[in-house]
Amino acid sequence: MKRGSIHILLVFILFVSLVVLILLGTTGNLSKLWQKQPETNTVTSLKSQQNRYQSTYWGFGVNYPQSFKAIETYDGVILANYGWSNNKPNYKLTMDDIEYKISVVDQTFDKPWYSSRQKIEEYKKFLVNEKYITFYEVANPSPERGAYPFIAAEIIHDGFTYRFHIEKGESKSGEHIQKISESFKFIPKDEYLPPQNPISNGMKRYLNTRWGFAFDYPESWNIEDFDPIYTVVDAGGRYTHLTIQLLPRYLSLSGDFLEDIKKETSLQCAADGPGSSIYCPEEEIKTRITKNVLGMDEYIIERKKIFETNNVITTSIDEVVVAFPLSIQQYYAIIFSPLGLSPSDDNEAVLEVGNNFQKLQKK
Repeated sequence: MKRGSIHILLVFILFVSLVVLILLGTTGNLSKLWQKQPETNTVTSLKSQQNRYQSTYWGFGVNYPQSFKAIETYDGVILANYGWSNNKPNYKLTMDDIEYKISVVDQTFDKPWYSSRQKIEEYKKFLVNEKYITFYEVANPSPERGAYPFIAAEIIHDGFTYRFHIEKGESKSGEHIQKISESFKFIPKDEYLPPQNPISNGMKRYLNTRWGFAFDYPESWNIEDFDPIYTVVDAGGRYTHLTIQLLPRYLSLSGDFLEDIKKETSLQCAADGPGSSIYCPEEEIKTRITKNVLGMDEYIIERKKIFETNNVITTSIDEVVVAFPLSIQQYYAIIFSPLGLSPSDDNEAVLEVGNNFQKLQKK
């Protein structure tokens, strides 16, 4: 063989070897791309016509058919195959309607919540989170739902009570119920680090590593055990009080934080019928965004209420509401509002708490 031919052959072999190496490397990268990635979204599409709801706030995940919808509530999630709505909670279930609710309570109880019902029969055992759990068929005293028995179970885990409440109307099929139940898994909850800044003299600190925030307040104040729905704080005086509320994320409808906060803090007038405007106070709202002393974005809503009695304006009250956005999955905001009979003192208390509020960092 001529020297030129040998040279050409060697170049060809080298080229082929290079191509093979490149292909092997690409295949390896592709195989990595096809590996299952960790789930980060609340709802994830799965194979076999299934979706997955996952909450790092409540600490569980569950699969459900794509024909169902997942609706978050203040205490968990509802999985339903019909148009479930807060506006029609007493909707009468038909033949194929299923409503699967999982709610979470941050305490434990001696007896299951359904144990006081008159008629309870064993329904089935399902393998839930690698342990067999008995589900019961319980008499339903609510005729507006059709008075069909509902299915119930309860699990105690990590100091929390997980309640399963399943309404199935006239449906005789338990396939969906079994598949949803047996896909339920506990997952780690979000945890937050305590703040590093010191507490000032004459102050004490409310710290909540579950909801991811803290705030300092004067030692003379008295705060109740924190309730996410409504907490009253005695701000050191007979008539001086403020309230603290967490706003559920499912109520954030507009996607505009400030608009949602204005709607939630607006006056709720119960007057109805002809001439109702006579009894409803008017209000003027001004908003501003600033930063508190700890660098947190602080939304201040200044609200003026003008009351009318016998068609005569008798008084006006200026109120200040302070709101902060939250990053936890279940709640989108925390608001501090005046409550007592001393508006100026209440407003000062609200602003003082707002100035000492901080969000915590995740672990």
